[in-house]
Amino acid sequence: MRVKNWSKFQHFKDRSPPWIKLHRTILERRDISVISDCSFRVLVGLWLLASEDTGMEGKLPEIDEIAFRLRIEESKIINALQELTPFIEVDDIGMISGRYQVDAPETETETETETETETETETEKNIDKTSCPISKIVSLYHEILPNLPQCRKLTTARQAAIRQRWREDITNLEDWESYFRFIGKSDFLMGRARPINGHKIFIASLDWIVKAENYAKIYEGKYHG
Repeated sequence: MRVKNWSKFQHFKDRSPPWIKLHRTILERRDISVISDCSFRVLVGLWLLASEDTGMEGKLPEIDEIAFRLRIEESKIINALQELTPFIEVDDIGMISGRYQVDAPETETETETETETETETETEKNIDKTSCPISKIVSLYHEILPNLPQCRKLTTARQAAIRQRWREDITNLEDWESYFRFIGKSDFLMGRARPINGHKIFIASLDWIVKAENYAKIYEGKYHG
């Protein structure tokens, strides 16, 4: 695992520096502005850790070492890495997928399996899954937002994230329909916004819009300016 374009942005030739360079253009990058505060903190920490690579290739340590060095729980590092895929190159995508349930509430117990497959927390297992019409919610997403990335597989993590929004924020199908239609009015979320400084156009996905921190930003109208 390594930082993308490290040699371009941190082109030190003769040493492993005790500091890194941050260019003010990060303030204008939409792909950075949309990530969560926790993921941004992790990203800066990854830049610092990459500066220690003696080969000057931006290589990063193992995830458990990253968690220890940044003083952040390993499960949160995993979730952040999943959000930071535009900035990180991963040789084995399995190392950051399926080990932990995405966006699990802090009150739930996170479970890791030896096979590193996606699992539900004990709390999730005890919930009556029929109480949340996941398939109908996904169908509404496809119907109302056909131009956004399709959800082709209902993984355990996706189901858990949708169920979490159902329990905590959007408790009926009518509100889900309103939420999706509200998203459809955002040029930024729909990928209709003009790119800035040559960066790629951002387009939201179901995984992205059901994340707790992103839901709050959408609900508050941050992307409808």
